Amino acid sequence: MRLLSRLVIMLMISLLAVTVSHAQTQQIVLGEVQTGEITALQPTITYSFEGRKGDVIYFYAATMRNDQSFYARLFDASANLLIETGAFPFVHNFTLPETQTYTILVGNVDDETGGFWLLVDFYEPTSIVLDTETSNTLPTPAHLHFYPIDVQAGTLFRYTTAAQQLGVTLLNPVGELASFQGMYDNPALVISQFEQTGQYLFIISTNLPDGVDYRLFLESITPTPLTAGTPVTGSTQIVDSPVFSFQSPAGKAWELNAIFPQDGDRRMFVAQLDGRFWYDVIIATDSGSGPNANPRISPFIAPADATYYVWLEFNSYESTVTNYDYEILLSSTSIISLAPDVEISHTITPETGSQTFIYTTTAENERIQLEIRRVSATGAISLQIFSPVDDVVFVLGREMNGAVFDLNLPVIGLYRFVVSDIGYDPTELTITIRLSQLQDKS
Repeated sequence: MRLLSRLVIMLMISLLAVTVSHAQTQQIVLGEVQTGEITALQPTITYSFEGRKGDVIYFYAATMRNDQSFYARLFDASANLLIETGAFPFVHNFTLPETQTYTILVGNVDDETGGFWLLVDFYEPTSIVLDTETSNTLPTPAHLHFYPIDVQAGTLFRYTTAAQQLGVTLLNPVGELASFQGMYDNPALVISQFEQTGQYLFIISTNLPDGVDYRLFLESITPTPLTAGTPVTGSTQIVDSPVFSFQSPAGKAWELNAIFPQDGDRRMFVAQLDGRFWYDVIIATDSGSGPNANPRISPFIAPADATYYVWLEFNSYESTVTNYDYEILLSSTSIISLAPDVEISHTITPETGSQTFIYTTTAENERIQLEIRRVSATGAISLQIFSPVDDVVFVLGREMNGAVFDLNLPVIGLYRFVVSDIGYDPTELTITIRLSQLQDKS
């Protein structure tokens, strides 16, 4: 029995040795996609190719699962590491230093297993300019298309695409990520700004196994200036959101109202581009708190001395509608502040829309008591509380006639208390609202 056990162990070791010995370097040709799989027994895979001095290449290991990211490293004939993927899972615009055999090693830093496509190919970018459209085909998920563009700092732009499961990555002139909206159908960027003078780079990718045909339209933006008290009207296509701008000193309160056709989804956005990361430029949005459920942002309190950009979006409930009329109005506004132990009465109608009250804390985790009551015969209260960083602190609504809440306000700054009438047939809602400071009993 002991002899049989030894034979079984020796056989398993032999099989393991044979399995590992098969993980040899595979010879590949530039431009040909390879498929590979990382397993527990084979945590890395190596490929070799013949490269010429001066060849400019890119390489990319595209994973077959969306929740993974494999690394790839390039070595010369003496096993010296030349370059590797980092924050971005690809390397582009790399010049081979010598004519020799190069090696690519693919692995996963988290010891995950899974399949991938690998492509080592010549880096052949196609230059583009603003206000042009380009179309092409990505044959596989391992293929990337590169579009450099020379721009001046401060230029506003946007892009639209037409494709299933497309990704659009933008790198700034020093190779840092300037924008990535995600991998999904027809990704679009409504507004952005080239912050540096130099050459930016658009990278197009997909995760569809059979590749994808796509269209990319890159457009410059010239916003329409907004003047307080003067409405702006116009007509546009549903796919062409109108963009506006206004300047404001820090702390000034504004109200923005938009009027759309009633048979569609209506939204308004406010963005601040200077000094904010690309994923955090939208600082206010609304989709129906104004008169007749039109978008209204009130109050908009400018967080800094800056230029602010506004755009409108409309999606009709009828697929045949492609154009719509709009009106937008910027106005100065006053702010209703909640003072401790002062009761305020206010009436909300369909014409006035929701009402926002504000309260500014001076200490973290301030405890308050908020009492809100309906005093009219009609109306149903909805209450939303937003923190200075736009986090939702509290939400309650639908047929609420009144209540008393003990709340903790976590951060220092201005809080917004938004009260709406959400009855099925809104007519008139009159409320009283009162805020009290609570002593911490701890």
